[in-house]
Amino acid sequence: MLPSALRVYWMLIGNAVILLTGLTIARLPHWTPTWRDGLFAASLIALVWSRWVDATRYGGTNAQGDPVTKPMLVRWTAVAVAVSAGLWVLSQSIDI
Repeated sequence: MLPSALRVYWMLIGNAVILLTGLTIARLPHWTPTWRDGLFAASLIALVWSRWVDATRYGGTNAQGDPVTKPMLVRWTAVAVAVSAGLWVLSQSIDI
């Protein structure tokens, strides 16, 4: 049960929470720190943590079904953090 929940979180729920939180931040005045920024950061941390636990403890696989290696995890983490940071900066910079 836990491996499936982790996989659903890092593949779907965590990304949706980050995206929706980013959209919510964009509706606020520019560069105004709120609890939503904390939720955004906590969601990103939970996303990365769930991916690492899935891969290291429960034999997580990639899209082709191969076991995930540490270099794959590091690359995935770097991309996830970079994209999320970009979304956060964009969210703080625009009005919708």
